[in-house]
Amino acid sequence: MPEPYPRFWRQRVAQEPMFLALDDLHWADPITLPALRSMTRDVASPLVWMLTRTTGSGDCPRLNRLFDLLERDGAIRITLGALDRRAVADVVTDVLGAAPEPDVLALAGIVDGNPFLLVDLLEKFKGEGVFQIADGRARMAASPPHAQAIMQERLEELSARTRYLLQCAGILGRSFSVKDLAEMLGESTNGLLPMLEEAMSAGIVEPVGHELTFRHDLLWQAVVKTIPDSVRRALHHDAGKMLLKRSGSAVHAAAHLIHDASRGDTSALLRLDQAAREVLRSSPQTAADLALRALELSDSTDPDWFGRAATAVDALTVIGRLSEAADLARAALGRAPPLHAPRLRCALAHILLLSGRPADAISEAESLLAQQDIPNDLRGIAEWAMFWGLIWLNDFRKGRQRAEAVLADRERHTDAAVVGALLLLARFAMVDGRGADSFTHLREALRITDSGTAEAIQRPYTRLRAMRQFDAADIAIQAAEEEINDLGLTVLAAQPVDSLDQALDGYERIGALLDAARVRARLRALGVRRRHWSQSQRPTFGWDSLTDTERAVAGLIAKGMTNRQIAQRMFLSPHTVSTHRRGSRSL
Repeated sequence: MPEPYPRFWRQRVAQEPMFLALDDLHWADPITLPALRSMTRDVASPLVWMLTRTTGSGDCPRLNRLFDLLERDGAIRITLGALDRRAVADVVTDVLGAAPEPDVLALAGIVDGNPFLLVDLLEKFKGEGVFQIADGRARMAASPPHAQAIMQERLEELSARTRYLLQCAGILGRSFSVKDLAEMLGESTNGLLPMLEEAMSAGIVEPVGHELTFRHDLLWQAVVKTIPDSVRRALHHDAGKMLLKRSGSAVHAAAHLIHDASRGDTSALLRLDQAAREVLRSSPQTAADLALRALELSDSTDPDWFGRAATAVDALTVIGRLSEAADLARAALGRAPPLHAPRLRCALAHILLLSGRPADAISEAESLLAQQDIPNDLRGIAEWAMFWGLIWLNDFRKGRQRAEAVLADRERHTDAAVVGALLLLARFAMVDGRGADSFTHLREALRITDSGTAEAIQRPYTRLRAMRQFDAADIAIQAAEEEINDLGLTVLAAQPVDSLDQALDGYERIGALLDAARVRARLRALGVRRRHWSQSQRPTFGWDSLTDTERAVAGLIAKGMTNRQIAQRMFLSPHTVSTHRRGSRSL
């Protein structure tokens, strides 16, 4: 986010209270989130922030961490549930322009109060003539029990071969490649063309990029629900087998492996294990789903149960579900054989450290280090966790002795243990006022972690996340953000400002004051200042106090039109209409 924005906000909040709302943060890129964290911390009251997101979307671990930090700093978190019945009725009234009858509300209820799906469903069926408007009430023109039935009726209008093709396509996912579909059906791509054309003409699927996709989740679900469970599982088996054979990797077949596996199916469970291990680094959420599914289908006597539990613990830790990871680790430790216990105990120490419980983490690490014949890599991780816990607690008396012992016999310790020891000594030296010694230890730790790894230079954020150094990772992101902003502003400065001037003129003519302010801020960032006051004086109150746009909006409001209807009439967004509507309330 460019630097002029927070400077502009600081100037504004010094003059008057200000409210700032940022919506759909789940679509924010990794650079924006640390910038928001910095700005919410640095820009003082009376600036009021409202940040919104959709749970389960975008980068959940990073978003969860941002919201947790904000809440810790005093922010109020409000979790919005699904729309209730009255809110659903209000949305239906707004979209259809008429109050809904019970049958319309029953149709709207199938989306479980999701506002996006509700509006999409209503507008789609409105265009298809599903609703009848009379006497200010909206009724169903036909009386289907629910939308699924309507969609299945649409599917029944297709030929049997096309319905079969769509069923196989539905198994591949909402989006699918024609190549995968042809291979699964054992036909050539040319042979599928007539059926694909029929499905596209009927509005069931549409091309998106290099794939075809079902036009709506509900359409896709309607297709999949026409397949009996036993047949569906067999089709998932075929799809997973096809993808495994093609790439040799279980990553692409993961979604099908979850559906294909059943209790006691050893080969299917082993494929789930393989997929979970392969995707752990690139997609820990998927790895957690796979490992937990494999655990669910495993018998308690299965010798592979503990390996699956360890993988699930690792995946849950990476995605930030620390409480679940700790509970599973403790449950597994309660019955783990000596072979698996060290890995689980090491993971638990790590989880406790990330959970802000350094004393408990040290206790777990020390209990592991007291054991004989544990693998060197686990011993090194346990020592690393112990040193970080001691740093957290500022226990330098105990930590210094251990760190010096590790450095005195480096050959017997892993790089992780040596780095942990160096970091503790660096912290101790800094607290002790020996800055030069502290930087010497830090440089040596950096040399060890960076040696021989191009990725450490090119992608420090990935490396730091892998090392669980989240604060350092945020610093790396902020440094990259500053670089990007500098480059971006350099490019913008070389561009003409004509287009921004045109945008400013257009926003001012329609009365979009907030958008005009945004453009002026962009111009100021380029060194161009445009005054934003008018020489003409309008009364403070009354009809003449309104802009032309506000008067037009007020006139349409008087006719009983909704914000959405006004927006369509005036070619504005509903949000802009809301702004003008608030202006008209001064009358």
